[in-house]
Amino acid sequence: MIARKMTTKLGRKTFVSNVEIFDSSMEMIRVTTARSHRFDKDYLKASNLDKGWNGVSSAKEALDLCENGWSVKVPEIQKMVREIQKRLPSRRSETFNSVCGFAPVVPLVLSGSPLSMLDSHQTVRKTRAIDLVYDMTLSCRYQAKDLLDIGMAVLEYVMRLESAGYRVRLSVMTDYTDSASGDFVLTRVKSETQPFNIERQCFPLFNPAMFRVVGFGWYTRCPTSERRPGLGRALSYSIDRMDREKVFKTMLGEHACVISAVDLIDAKDGVGAMAFLESNVGIEA
Repeated sequence: MIARKMTTKLGRKTFVSNVEIFDSSMEMIRVTTARSHRFDKDYLKASNLDKGWNGVSSAKEALDLCENGWSVKVPEIQKMVREIQKRLPSRRSETFNSVCGFAPVVPLVLSGSPLSMLDSHQTVRKTRAIDLVYDMTLSCRYQAKDLLDIGMAVLEYVMRLESAGYRVRLSVMTDYTDSASGDFVLTRVKSETQPFNIERQCFPLFNPAMFRVVGFGWYTRCPTSERRPGLGRALSYSIDRMDREKVFKTMLGEHACVISAVDLIDAKDGVGAMAFLESNVGIEA
């Protein structure tokens, strides 16, 4: 775990960020459950939750899914992944005539042409590693289905980037803020060398319980978090977009790319979440 406290200058005011970064959702749960509950409802012991909003019926279910995978959702997501794969550009080898290669072109050999062999090459692939952070924090009016829809857009974008040759480090973030400060927790979903493991990784990426149970549990137990009315708001609701980008650069570094669920939900009924990602994140997929 990495813990940081940073200040970002935003014009005449400052924004204070309290950040904890975990290598996995299991590390986040292990650290959080060992802490004492400090304020509001203890979400890591909650029962009778609203599955359509929290994503699970109880905290026990959320912790179990986080540890063992969300197997019941795997077939549906695998079906969506197969549809995404059909839309990805093909990366076939190109063949050309050369003085050397893997097979002769008989008519050219007989005519004495020096370019009488078939050779092939593949398009040069980019290999830059990218830090991609998905901020899944949304207002209370959105349901579990909304998070699944925009989570699929994030997954498709990652698949497009990796198909283009990038190596993606993907983390999920939830945040609890006001206009002057915020508490942020980041959890690594996959490293740049890992392929997607749908059963293990779909819970933190798609299930709102990662935000509305596990995240709430972290926020109400973190020893350095600040209590806010209604458990705070997403940073996207607290400050404008330009200031938000400054805060993220202070927290995560100049080259980190943050995808906001608030932006994606707004774009879903307009240009579309995928179109928004391709035109606004700044990485060519």
